[in-house]
Amino acid sequence: MAIPFLNHITLNQNEARDFGMHLTESGDIGSPVAGQLIFDNGTGQDVMKYYDGSAWITVGSDNYVDGASFSSNTLTLTRTGTLSDLTVDLSSLNTSFTVAGDNGTDQTISSGDTLTISGGPVIVTTGALTDELVVKHDVVSRTNTTSTASPAFGATFTAIDSVTSSTEGHITGVNTKTVTLPTPTDPNDAQITIEAGTYLSLGTGQDGIFTLNQSGAETITLDHDSTSRTNNTSSASPNHGASFTAIDSITTNATGHVTAVNTKTVTLPTDNNTDTLQSIAADTSNNDRFITTVASASGAQTGFSHSTLKYNPSTETLSVTNLIVSGTSTTINTETINLADNIITLNSNYSGSTPTENAGIEVERGTLDNVQLNWDESDDDWEFTAYDHQGTPALQTYKIPRTYSTTVGGSTSIAVNHYLGTRNVIVQLFDTSSYETVYADVVRTNTNTVTLTFASAPSAGDITVLISTAGA
Repeated sequence: MAIPFLNHITLNQNEARDFGMHLTESGDIGSPVAGQLIFDNGTGQDVMKYYDGSAWITVGSDNYVDGASFSSNTLTLTRTGTLSDLTVDLSSLNTSFTVAGDNGTDQTISSGDTLTISGGPVIVTTGALTDELVVKHDVVSRTNTTSTASPAFGATFTAIDSVTSSTEGHITGVNTKTVTLPTPTDPNDAQITIEAGTYLSLGTGQDGIFTLNQSGAETITLDHDSTSRTNNTSSASPNHGASFTAIDSITTNATGHVTAVNTKTVTLPTDNNTDTLQSIAADTSNNDRFITTVASASGAQTGFSHSTLKYNPSTETLSVTNLIVSGTSTTINTETINLADNIITLNSNYSGSTPTENAGIEVERGTLDNVQLNWDESDDDWEFTAYDHQGTPALQTYKIPRTYSTTVGGSTSIAVNHYLGTRNVIVQLFDTSSYETVYADVVRTNTNTVTLTFASAPSAGDITVLISTAGA
Protein backbone atom coordinates (compact mmCIF):
# COMPACT_ATOMS: atom_id res chain seq x y z
CA MET A 1 0.00 0.00 0.00
CA ALA A 2 1.39 3.37 -1.02
CA ILE A 3 1.78 5.99 1.72
CA PRO A 4 0.19 9.31 0.64
CA PHE A 5 2.13 12.50 1.35
CA LEU A 6 -0.13 15.55 1.25
CA ASN A 7 2.71 18.06 0.99
CA HIS A 8 6.23 18.30 -0.47
CA ILE A 9 9.20 16.44 1.08
CA THR A 10 12.43 18.39 1.66
CA LEU A 11 15.62 16.33 2.15
CA ASN A 12 17.85 19.40 2.80
CA GLN A 13 20.39 18.30 0.13
CA ASN A 14 20.61 14.76 1.56
CA GLU A 15 20.70 11.82 -0.86
CA ALA A 16 17.72 9.60 -1.64
CA ARG A 17 19.24 6.11 -1.82
CA ASP A 18 18.03 2.62 -2.75
CA PHE A 19 14.70 3.65 -4.28
CA GLY A 20 13.06 2.84 -7.63
CA MET A 21 11.54 5.29 -10.11
CA HIS A 22 7.78 5.19 -10.70
CA LEU A 23 7.46 2.10 -12.93
CA THR A 24 4.76 2.15 -15.60
CA GLU A 25 3.97 -0.54 -18.15
CA SER A 26 1.30 1.40 -20.03
CA GLY A 27 3.29 4.37 -21.26
CA ASP A 28 2.87 7.91 -19.99
CA ILE A 29 0.70 8.46 -16.90
CA GLY A 30 -2.14 10.97 -16.75
CA SER A 31 -2.39 14.26 -14.82
CA PRO A 32 1.36 14.75 -14.38
CA VAL A 33 3.05 17.83 -12.88
CA ALA A 34 6.19 19.57 -14.15
CA GLY A 35 9.33 17.70 -13.06
CA GLN A 36 7.57 14.35 -12.47
CA LEU A 37 9.70 11.26 -13.30
CA ILE A 38 8.69 7.79 -14.56
CA PHE A 39 10.43 4.71 -15.93
CA ASP A 40 8.52 3.43 -18.99
CA ASN A 41 9.10 -0.28 -19.69
CA GLY A 42 5.73 -0.97 -21.29
CA THR A 43 6.63 0.19 -24.76
CA GLY A 44 9.77 -1.89 -25.09
CA GLN A 45 11.97 1.18 -24.73
CA ASP A 46 12.94 0.84 -21.07
CA VAL A 47 13.59 4.56 -20.82
CA MET A 48 13.36 7.22 -18.12
CA LYS A 49 11.06 10.17 -18.80
CA TYR A 50 10.34 13.52 -17.19
CA TYR A 51 7.40 15.87 -17.67
CA ASP A 52 8.46 19.38 -18.71
CA GLY A 53 5.06 20.95 -18.02
CA SER A 54 3.55 20.23 -21.44
CA ALA A 55 4.94 16.88 -22.67
CA TRP A 56 6.85 13.77 -21.55
CA ILE A 57 10.54 13.92 -22.54
CA THR A 58 12.74 10.82 -22.80
CA VAL A 59 15.95 11.30 -20.83
CA GLY A 60 18.92 10.95 -23.29
CA SER A 61 17.09 12.16 -26.39
CA ASP A 62 18.46 15.71 -25.98
CA ASN A 63 21.92 16.81 -27.19
CA TYR A 64 24.75 15.59 -24.96
CA VAL A 65 28.57 15.19 -25.04
CA ASP A 66 29.58 11.73 -26.26
CA GLY A 67 33.34 12.11 -26.90
CA ALA A 68 36.49 14.08 -25.98
CA SER A 69 40.06 14.39 -27.35
CA PHE A 70 43.16 16.36 -26.35
CA SER A 71 45.94 17.40 -28.78
CA SER A 72 48.75 19.85 -28.10
CA ASN A 73 47.05 22.72 -26.23
CA THR A 74 43.50 22.00 -27.48
CA LEU A 75 40.67 20.00 -25.80
CA THR A 76 37.84 18.98 -28.20
CA LEU A 77 34.42 17.77 -26.94
CA THR A 78 32.10 16.04 -29.46
CA ARG A 79 28.32 15.88 -28.96
CA THR A 80 25.29 14.52 -30.78
CA GLY A 81 22.73 16.97 -32.14
CA THR A 82 22.47 20.11 -34.17
CA LEU A 83 25.06 22.13 -32.20
CA SER A 84 28.64 22.23 -33.50
CA ASP A 85 31.50 20.52 -31.64
CA LEU A 86 32.93 22.43 -28.67
CA THR A 87 36.61 23.49 -28.88
CA VAL A 88 38.57 24.87 -25.92
CA ASP A 89 42.03 26.49 -26.34
CA LEU A 90 44.35 25.44 -23.46
CA SER A 91 47.45 27.31 -24.64
CA SER A 92 47.16 29.70 -21.67
CA LEU A 93 47.35 26.80 -19.24
CA ASN A 94 51.17 26.42 -19.27
CA THR A 95 53.21 24.40 -16.80
CA SER A 96 55.81 27.05 -15.87
CA PHE A 97 56.10 29.11 -12.67
CA THR A 98 58.04 32.17 -11.51
CA VAL A 99 60.58 32.32 -8.66
CA ALA A 100 61.06 35.75 -7.05
CA GLY A 101 64.68 36.65 -6.22
CA ASP A 102 65.90 38.65 -3.22
CA ASN A 103 67.58 41.17 -5.55
CA GLY A 104 64.33 41.99 -7.35
CA THR A 105 65.04 39.72 -10.36
CA ASP A 106 62.35 37.10 -11.09
CA GLN A 107 63.17 33.83 -12.84
CA THR A 108 60.65 31.75 -14.87
CA ILE A 109 61.07 27.98 -14.46
CA SER A 110 59.49 25.69 -17.08
CA SER A 111 58.91 21.94 -17.05
CA GLY A 112 62.19 20.04 -17.30
CA ASP A 113 64.35 22.97 -16.09
CA THR A 114 66.76 22.70 -13.15
CA LEU A 115 66.67 25.33 -10.39
CA THR A 116 69.90 25.78 -8.40
CA ILE A 117 70.03 27.83 -5.20
CA SER A 118 73.59 28.79 -4.26
CA GLY A 119 75.62 31.44 -2.50
CA GLY A 120 74.11 30.88 0.93
CA PRO A 121 76.00 29.51 3.89
CA VAL A 122 73.67 26.54 4.40
CA ILE A 123 71.39 26.13 1.35
CA VAL A 124 73.45 24.84 -1.56
CA THR A 125 71.52 22.89 -4.21
CA THR A 126 68.19 21.46 -5.53
CA GLY A 127 67.14 18.56 -7.68
CA ALA A 128 65.72 18.68 -11.22
CA LEU A 129 62.31 20.37 -11.50
CA THR A 130 60.32 17.28 -12.44
CA ASP A 131 58.09 16.07 -9.61
CA GLU A 132 59.72 17.69 -6.55
CA LEU A 133 61.92 20.56 -5.34
CA VAL A 134 64.67 19.45 -2.93
CA VAL A 135 66.38 21.96 -0.58
CA LYS A 136 69.39 20.72 1.35
CA HIS A 137 71.29 22.29 4.26
CA ASP A 138 75.03 21.89 4.92
CA VAL A 139 75.81 19.13 7.39
CA VAL A 140 77.20 20.99 10.41
CA SER A 141 78.25 19.28 13.63
CA ARG A 142 76.65 20.92 16.65
CA THR A 143 77.52 20.19 20.28
CA ASN A 144 75.75 21.48 23.38
CA THR A 145 78.24 22.19 26.16
CA THR A 146 77.57 22.95 29.81
CA SER A 147 79.79 25.26 31.83
CA THR A 148 79.70 26.45 35.44
CA ALA A 149 80.34 29.75 37.14
CA SER A 150 80.62 30.45 40.87
CA PRO A 151 81.65 34.09 41.21
CA ALA A 152 82.12 35.65 44.64
CA PHE A 153 80.48 38.85 45.85
CA GLY A 154 81.74 41.73 43.68
CA ALA A 155 83.10 39.36 40.98
CA THR A 156 81.92 39.18 37.33
CA PHE A 157 80.86 36.61 34.74
CA THR A 158 79.80 36.75 31.05
CA ALA A 159 76.22 35.96 29.87
CA ILE A 160 74.39 36.19 26.50
CA ASP A 161 72.44 39.42 26.29
CA SER A 162 70.63 38.93 22.94
CA VAL A 163 70.63 36.82 19.74
CA THR A 164 70.07 38.30 16.25
CA SER A 165 68.66 36.17 13.40
CA SER A 166 67.78 36.65 9.71
CA THR A 167 64.26 36.42 8.27
CA GLU A 168 65.06 32.80 7.36
CA GLY A 169 65.73 31.97 11.03
CA HIS A 170 69.56 31.77 10.82
CA ILE A 171 71.60 33.29 13.66
CA THR A 172 73.55 36.34 12.44
CA GLY A 173 74.87 37.73 15.74
CA VAL A 174 75.25 36.98 19.45
CA ASN A 175 75.69 39.82 21.98
CA THR A 176 77.16 39.25 25.45
CA LYS A 177 77.43 41.37 28.57
CA THR A 178 79.48 41.29 31.76
CA VAL A 179 77.44 40.79 34.95
CA THR A 180 78.95 42.08 38.22
CA LEU A 181 77.57 40.68 41.48
CA PRO A 182 76.92 43.24 44.25
CA THR A 183 79.02 43.31 47.41
CA PRO A 184 77.28 42.24 50.65
CA THR A 185 75.93 44.84 53.05
CA ASP A 186 77.45 44.90 56.58
CA PRO A 187 74.68 43.42 58.78
CA ASN A 188 76.03 45.37 61.75
CA ASP A 189 74.99 48.60 60.05
CA ALA A 190 71.31 47.87 60.78
CA GLN A 191 71.53 45.74 63.92
CA ILE A 192 71.98 46.26 67.67
CA THR A 193 74.45 43.90 69.32
CA ILE A 194 73.59 42.65 72.82
CA GLU A 195 76.47 41.08 74.60
CA ALA A 196 76.02 37.92 76.65
CA GLY A 197 74.85 38.65 80.18
CA THR A 198 73.52 42.14 79.38
CA TYR A 199 69.89 43.26 79.47
CA LEU A 200 67.73 45.14 76.98
CA SER A 201 65.10 47.15 78.85
CA LEU A 202 61.68 47.44 77.24
CA GLY A 203 60.89 50.44 79.42
CA THR A 204 58.91 50.86 82.57
CA GLY A 205 55.14 50.72 83.00
CA GLN A 206 54.67 47.43 81.06
CA ASP A 207 52.28 45.26 83.09
CA GLY A 208 53.78 41.82 83.66
CA ILE A 209 56.75 42.33 81.28
CA PHE A 210 59.74 44.22 82.63
CA THR A 211 62.98 43.03 80.97
CA LEU A 212 64.38 41.18 77.96
CA ASN A 213 67.30 39.05 79.17
CA GLN A 214 70.00 37.72 76.85
CA SER A 215 71.76 35.25 79.13
CA GLY A 216 73.52 33.26 76.46
CA ALA A 217 74.75 33.46 72.89
CA GLU A 218 71.57 31.85 71.40
CA THR A 219 68.92 32.26 74.10
CA ILE A 220 66.52 35.17 74.70
CA THR A 221 64.38 34.85 77.84
CA LEU A 222 61.12 36.79 78.28
CA ASP A 223 60.25 37.04 82.02
CA HIS A 224 56.88 37.85 83.59
CA ASP A 225 56.30 39.01 87.15
CA SER A 226 56.38 36.13 89.64
CA THR A 227 52.75 35.77 90.70
CA SER A 228 51.11 32.89 92.59
CA ARG A 229 47.87 31.76 90.96
CA THR A 230 45.39 29.21 92.34
CA ASN A 231 42.25 27.82 90.68
CA ASN A 232 39.48 27.37 93.24
CA THR A 233 36.25 25.44 92.70
CA SER A 234 33.19 26.28 94.77
CA SER A 235 29.55 25.20 94.70
CA ALA A 236 26.22 26.91 95.22
CA SER A 237 22.70 25.45 95.61
CA PRO A 238 20.40 28.39 96.32
CA ASN A 239 16.67 27.92 96.79
CA HIS A 240 13.88 29.76 94.98
CA GLY A 241 14.24 33.47 95.80
CA ALA A 242 17.83 33.11 97.11
CA SER A 243 20.90 34.73 95.52
CA PHE A 244 24.54 33.96 94.65
CA THR A 245 27.51 35.89 93.27
CA ALA A 246 28.86 35.41 89.71
CA ILE A 247 31.44 37.20 87.51
CA ASP A 248 29.74 39.81 85.34
CA SER A 249 32.73 41.00 83.24
CA ILE A 250 36.54 40.95 83.00
CA THR A 251 38.58 43.97 81.84
CA THR A 252 41.98 43.61 80.15
CA ASN A 253 44.58 46.06 78.79
CA ALA A 254 45.93 46.16 75.23
CA THR A 255 48.57 43.54 76.04
CA GLY A 256 46.00 41.02 77.28
CA HIS A 257 46.56 41.34 81.05
CA VAL A 258 43.56 41.35 83.38
CA THR A 259 43.07 44.78 84.99
CA ALA A 260 39.66 44.37 86.65
CA VAL A 261 37.02 41.74 87.49
CA ASN A 262 33.38 42.79 88.01
CA THR A 263 30.86 40.61 89.86
CA LYS A 264 27.10 40.74 90.28
CA THR A 265 24.52 39.18 92.58
CA VAL A 266 22.07 36.80 90.89
CA THR A 267 18.69 36.29 92.60
CA LEU A 268 16.59 33.27 91.61
CA PRO A 269 12.83 33.76 91.07
CA THR A 270 10.35 32.58 93.65
CA ASP A 271 8.24 29.43 93.11
CA ASN A 272 4.58 30.21 92.38
CA ASN A 273 3.53 26.55 92.02
CA THR A 274 1.44 25.64 95.05
CA ASP A 275 0.74 22.02 93.93
CA THR A 276 3.46 19.42 94.08
CA LEU A 277 3.30 15.98 92.49
CA GLN A 278 4.41 13.81 95.39
CA SER A 279 5.50 10.77 93.39
CA ILE A 280 5.46 9.29 89.87
CA ALA A 281 5.86 5.69 88.73
CA ALA A 282 5.86 3.81 85.42
CA ASP A 283 2.39 2.62 84.31
CA THR A 284 2.54 -0.90 82.84
CA SER A 285 -1.20 -1.56 82.72
CA ASN A 286 -2.85 -2.73 79.50
CA ASN A 287 -5.96 -0.66 80.26
CA ASP A 288 -6.75 2.76 78.87
CA ARG A 289 -6.10 5.61 81.31
CA PHE A 290 -8.15 8.77 81.43
CA ILE A 291 -6.15 11.91 80.75
CA THR A 292 -6.61 14.49 83.56
CA THR A 293 -6.69 18.22 82.96
CA VAL A 294 -6.84 21.32 85.19
CA ALA A 295 -8.70 24.57 84.72
CA SER A 296 -5.71 26.97 84.94
CA ALA A 297 -1.98 27.01 85.63
CA SER A 298 -1.78 28.65 89.09
CA GLY A 299 -3.10 28.02 92.56
CA ALA A 300 -4.78 24.88 93.94
CA GLN A 301 -6.43 22.95 91.11
CA THR A 302 -9.07 20.28 90.70
CA GLY A 303 -8.36 17.52 88.18
CA PHE A 304 -10.86 16.58 85.45
CA SER A 305 -10.93 13.25 83.60
CA HIS A 306 -12.43 12.72 80.12
CA SER A 307 -13.85 9.40 78.99
CA THR A 308 -13.15 10.13 75.28
CA LEU A 309 -9.53 11.22 75.84
CA LYS A 310 -7.52 8.11 76.75
CA TYR A 311 -3.96 6.85 76.62
CA ASN A 312 -2.90 3.18 76.76
CA PRO A 313 0.62 2.83 78.24
CA SER A 314 1.23 -0.68 76.94
CA THR A 315 0.35 0.04 73.28
CA GLU A 316 1.33 3.70 73.55
CA THR A 317 -1.94 4.58 71.83
CA LEU A 318 -3.76 7.91 72.21
CA SER A 319 -7.52 7.81 71.55
CA VAL A 320 -9.43 11.02 70.83
CA THR A 321 -12.84 11.53 69.25
CA ASN A 322 -12.02 14.70 67.29
CA LEU A 323 -8.50 16.08 66.86
CA ILE A 324 -7.76 19.66 65.76
CA VAL A 325 -4.08 20.54 65.28
CA SER A 326 -3.22 24.23 65.06
CA GLY A 327 0.03 25.90 64.06
CA THR A 328 2.18 25.74 60.91
CA SER A 329 3.76 22.27 61.02
CA THR A 330 2.63 18.72 61.88
CA THR A 331 5.09 15.79 61.70
CA ILE A 332 3.84 12.18 61.83
CA ASN A 333 6.61 9.58 62.20
CA THR A 334 4.60 6.42 61.51
CA GLU A 335 5.01 3.65 58.96
CA THR A 336 1.29 3.10 58.23
CA ILE A 337 -1.60 5.60 58.03
CA ASN A 338 -5.19 4.31 57.72
CA LEU A 339 -7.80 6.88 56.68
CA ALA A 340 -11.54 6.22 56.54
CA ASP A 341 -12.09 9.39 54.47
CA ASN A 342 -12.06 8.62 50.71
CA ILE A 343 -11.21 12.21 49.66
CA ILE A 344 -8.28 14.19 51.07
CA THR A 345 -8.71 17.98 50.83
CA LEU A 346 -5.50 19.99 50.42
CA ASN A 347 -5.21 23.76 50.87
CA SER A 348 -8.48 23.59 52.86
CA ASN A 349 -7.99 27.00 54.48
CA TYR A 350 -8.35 28.84 51.14
CA SER A 351 -11.72 30.56 50.56
CA GLY A 352 -11.04 33.14 47.79
CA SER A 353 -12.04 33.16 44.11
CA THR A 354 -8.53 33.40 42.54
CA PRO A 355 -6.36 30.49 43.76
CA THR A 356 -2.58 30.88 43.45
CA GLU A 357 -1.17 28.00 45.53
CA ASN A 358 -0.09 24.72 43.92
CA ALA A 359 -1.03 21.54 45.78
CA GLY A 360 -0.03 17.90 45.57
CA ILE A 361 1.71 14.92 47.10
CA GLU A 362 5.51 14.66 47.39
CA VAL A 363 7.55 11.49 48.00
CA GLU A 364 10.72 11.81 50.09
CA ARG A 365 13.59 9.87 48.44
CA GLY A 366 16.48 10.56 50.81
CA THR A 367 19.58 11.94 49.05
CA LEU A 368 17.89 11.58 45.61
CA ASP A 369 15.48 14.13 44.15
CA ASN A 370 11.92 13.92 45.48
CA VAL A 371 9.01 13.29 43.08
CA GLN A 372 5.56 14.91 43.06
CA LEU A 373 1.99 14.58 41.88
CA ASN A 374 0.99 18.22 41.67
CA TRP A 375 -1.83 20.58 40.64
CA ASP A 376 -0.26 23.58 38.84
CA GLU A 377 -2.40 26.70 39.32
CA SER A 378 -0.38 28.69 36.73
CA ASP A 379 -1.40 26.25 33.92
CA ASP A 380 -4.59 24.78 35.47
CA ASP A 381 -3.09 21.33 34.82
CA TRP A 382 -2.23 18.21 36.74
CA GLU A 383 1.45 17.27 36.39
CA PHE A 384 3.82 14.68 37.81
CA THR A 385 7.59 14.19 37.99
CA ALA A 386 9.29 10.99 36.81
CA TYR A 387 12.57 9.82 35.27
CA ASP A 388 12.85 9.75 31.45
CA HIS A 389 14.69 6.35 31.42
CA GLN A 390 17.42 7.48 29.00
CA GLY A 391 21.05 6.35 29.19
CA THR A 392 21.56 8.82 32.01
CA PRO A 393 18.03 9.16 33.45
CA ALA A 394 16.93 12.68 34.35
CA LEU A 395 13.94 13.78 36.40
CA GLN A 396 11.30 15.38 34.14
CA THR A 397 7.94 17.07 34.72
CA TYR A 398 5.03 15.66 32.66
CA LYS A 399 1.57 17.16 32.09
CA ILE A 400 -1.78 15.38 32.51
CA PRO A 401 -3.61 14.95 30.10
CA ARG A 402 -1.00 13.86 27.55
CA THR A 403 -3.13 13.25 24.39
CA TYR A 404 -5.53 15.17 22.11
CA SER A 405 -7.56 14.15 19.03
CA THR A 406 -9.68 16.01 16.45
CA THR A 407 -10.68 15.97 12.75
CA VAL A 408 -9.71 18.74 10.29
CA GLY A 409 -10.07 19.73 6.63
CA GLY A 410 -11.30 22.44 4.29
CA SER A 411 -8.03 24.46 4.04
CA THR A 412 -4.38 24.12 3.04
CA SER A 413 -3.24 25.61 6.39
CA ILE A 414 -4.98 24.54 9.61
CA ALA A 415 -4.09 25.49 13.20
CA VAL A 416 -4.93 22.76 15.74
CA ASN A 417 -5.17 23.85 19.39
CA HIS A 418 -4.29 20.90 21.64
CA TYR A 419 -3.67 22.86 24.91
CA LEU A 420 -1.09 20.33 26.17
CA GLY A 421 1.21 23.16 27.29
CA THR A 422 4.38 21.97 25.49
CA ARG A 423 6.07 21.84 22.08
CA ASN A 424 7.29 18.30 22.87
CA VAL A 425 4.39 16.64 21.03
CA ILE A 426 4.06 13.79 18.50
CA VAL A 427 1.60 14.53 15.67
CA GLN A 428 0.14 11.77 13.47
CA LEU A 429 -2.46 12.05 10.68
CA PHE A 430 -4.69 9.44 9.06
CA ASP A 431 -7.54 9.41 6.54
CA THR A 432 -10.81 9.45 8.49
CA SER A 433 -12.52 7.15 5.94
CA SER A 434 -9.79 4.69 4.85
CA TYR A 435 -7.76 4.87 8.11
CA GLU A 436 -4.55 5.11 6.04
CA THR A 437 -1.67 7.10 7.54
CA VAL A 438 -1.05 10.33 5.63
CA TYR A 439 1.64 13.01 5.89
CA ALA A 440 1.67 16.80 5.80
CA ASP A 441 3.94 19.60 7.01
CA VAL A 442 3.67 19.98 10.81
CA VAL A 443 4.96 23.04 12.69
CA ARG A 444 4.76 23.26 16.48
CA THR A 445 3.65 26.90 16.50
CA ASN A 446 3.65 27.33 20.30
CA THR A 447 3.16 25.22 23.43
CA ASN A 448 -0.59 24.82 22.76
CA THR A 449 -0.90 24.86 18.94
CA VAL A 450 0.42 22.96 15.90
CA THR A 451 -0.07 24.16 12.29
CA LEU A 452 -0.72 21.65 9.48
CA THR A 453 0.04 22.56 5.83
CA PHE A 454 -1.35 20.59 2.84
CA ALA A 455 -0.46 20.97 -0.85
CA SER A 456 -4.18 20.58 -1.64
CA ALA A 457 -6.96 21.26 0.86
CA PRO A 458 -8.57 18.00 2.14
CA SER A 459 -12.32 17.86 2.56
CA ALA A 460 -13.80 19.00 5.88
CA GLY A 461 -13.32 16.29 8.52
CA ASP A 462 -11.35 14.10 6.09
CA ILE A 463 -8.15 14.08 8.23
CA THR A 464 -7.98 12.82 11.83
CA VAL A 465 -5.22 14.38 13.97
CA LEU A 466 -3.68 12.56 16.95
CA ILE A 467 -1.41 14.60 19.28
CA SER A 468 0.47 13.18 22.27
CA THR A 469 3.25 14.42 24.52
CA ALA A 470 6.09 12.64 26.29
CA GLY A 471 7.32 15.57 28.36
CA ALA A 472 6.68 19.08 29.63
